[in-house]
Amino acid sequence: RKPKEGKQPKGKKDKKDRRKRGGGEELEGALFGSDSDDLSGEEEVDREEDAGFSAEMLADLGNVEGDEPMLIEDGYNAAAWEEIAREVLPGFEGFNRRATAVMCTAGIGQGRLQVTFDEHAACPPLQPHQEAVGFLMHPKSPIDRLLVDHPTGSGKTREMIRVLDNYFFDPRPKVPIFPKDPVCRNFYAELLRWPSRYRDYFCCERPADAAIASGKPDWKEYRFHMWDLSGFAEEEVRRLCYSIRDVLEMKNQFYCGRVRRSLRQAFHRKNPGEPMPAAPLRALGYTSAGGSFASLSANGTPNSSIMKIGYLKGTGNVYCNKVVLMDEAHNLVRSQTQYADQLQKLRRLLFEARNLVLAGFTGTPILSEPSEGRQLLDIIKGVAAPEGDEGFLSSFPMRPQPLFPVSLPRGLPDGVLTVGRRRQLIRKVEIRGEALKVYDIKRRLGLPGRRLRSYCNVCTFHASFHDGRHGTKQKILAFPEDCCPKLLAIAQAVLESTEKAVIMCGRTSGYVVMLELMKHLAAKIETPFAVATMNELSEFNHCSNLRGERFRVLVADALQCSEGVSFLAVRRTFLADVPVSPSTFIQQCGRAIRMYGHRGLPEEEQTVTTQLFVATLPKWMRSSSLACWALRAQKKGASGKEVEKRAR
Repeated sequence: RKPKEGKQPKGKKDKKDRRKRGGGEELEGALFGSDSDDLSGEEEVDREEDAGFSAEMLADLGNVEGDEPMLIEDGYNAAAWEEIAREVLPGFEGFNRRATAVMCTAGIGQGRLQVTFDEHAACPPLQPHQEAVGFLMHPKSPIDRLLVDHPTGSGKTREMIRVLDNYFFDPRPKVPIFPKDPVCRNFYAELLRWPSRYRDYFCCERPADAAIASGKPDWKEYRFHMWDLSGFAEEEVRRLCYSIRDVLEMKNQFYCGRVRRSLRQAFHRKNPGEPMPAAPLRALGYTSAGGSFASLSANGTPNSSIMKIGYLKGTGNVYCNKVVLMDEAHNLVRSQTQYADQLQKLRRLLFEARNLVLAGFTGTPILSEPSEGRQLLDIIKGVAAPEGDEGFLSSFPMRPQPLFPVSLPRGLPDGVLTVGRRRQLIRKVEIRGEALKVYDIKRRLGLPGRRLRSYCNVCTFHASFHDGRHGTKQKILAFPEDCCPKLLAIAQAVLESTEKAVIMCGRTSGYVVMLELMKHLAAKIETPFAVATMNELSEFNHCSNLRGERFRVLVADALQCSEGVSFLAVRRTFLADVPVSPSTFIQQCGRAIRMYGHRGLPEEEQTVTTQLFVATLPKWMRSSSLACWALRAQKKGASGKEVEKRAR
């Protein structure tokens, strides 16, 4: 028999539906099963523009005699290293005593912590732990490889800037490495904020942008001041970051690894007395640093323009003769990621590189296993290092108050999660209705934990939350207690208090749902308030929003903002996803626990309360396996509420 007109044969329709469902499941698996958000992807390599090998061009390549003095007098007490146990080198017993004695002689780290932020000072002084790193990582110091283990929020980015400034006149290229694009952008914003020779060079090349960033027509009058960027819109901050990045890359000023002398001479004629870097500075992501930027061409030279500078022919190692600073250095030993090949290559190159200055900065040197901390330190030390560890590690294992806000529950995030702390930290939310039904269906299908966790937050695949055809946005916002009870509980907790807050939720586990639900509920209350995203981060952190006067809450993607991002004057942090490792938990909590992060608030308000929301099954289902069987025995086509009611 022929099928009726306008209808497909049942068999073909079933096959089409199965293919459609299968395609959706494959897409879901690809998005949920990937670790792509742990690190940003590779960027295109900075290949050299073909300038032509004319005789004039070749004659211009080389070094400029007397361009910059070989030894720059910056007040560094190099004599102390020569006078105190000069025979004891890093890696040998007694070097820590030698380094301590040298720093005491030089007056480094001897001052007290600056517990209050001096609003009238041109630039806040370095804290003792920051001074120590700046002193140890210096061209005149015997230390050229160091792991810096300082807590999140303690000013490690400023330490990096200080170290880079120390090597400003060093002819080796500077390669700071970051895990994600937002962290990389934040580094350039900090370069604009703090005084350094690199900022001076940028200002000489882009005086119009310098006037905007400094807020003054003549930036030179404020050369040694901290420049406050908190009043700028996020778009303007990003534009300035791209501008300084472009300048410090020094594009077209080097060719085939050699400097173009005419361009340096032109700079000095235009800016007499102003310093010019001896080599470019280019920030990279971990994946690019071990991927495209570490690759070689067919003739055995680096594909990257910056990596050609100082490259040792025949080694195959682009990191020989480089100055490399790694932020969030624990990412170097990450293994559960789709970028494992790039990271493995980067580990090998850094371990074997010759004449390399290497510093790794992290607040969580151990990701999951204690062996990872040992592995990270060994990579930092390098292939030629002695067995001893003295001189290769700087540790500052504390967050002293009132330099930092009080973290509640007390002892978080660094202390042991005792029963009492867990009781204060965790808030359990029962999933019901549609959320319970879908969660159990996915569990029956055998979804791995990474994918299953997302259905604790919302009952649908995150990409289906839209207004279009087959979209679930209208349904979820109309019935949040049935579709996303945990996210609803977080939103209600924000509404219950006027304190400034941050919600951290992963993109694949309902970030967009959390954002839209929060906006939806915030607009309906008696005194509505605005909800910020990372696009309004500058406005959210601005002093005019100290207590959430404009933006009471910011909803952040936990995967993109778990490292290298600061949330200032925040009183409450809500975690929508259970962190996958102790280091992730510390990093996420640390986003709001920053040095001087609560300045402007009275002492009693300088607290940050962290709450972790955890989904649980209803009480009636936790009693026996029969309850689970009863739920699964119901018809799939029924609504979630009806399924739960009948099963119960």
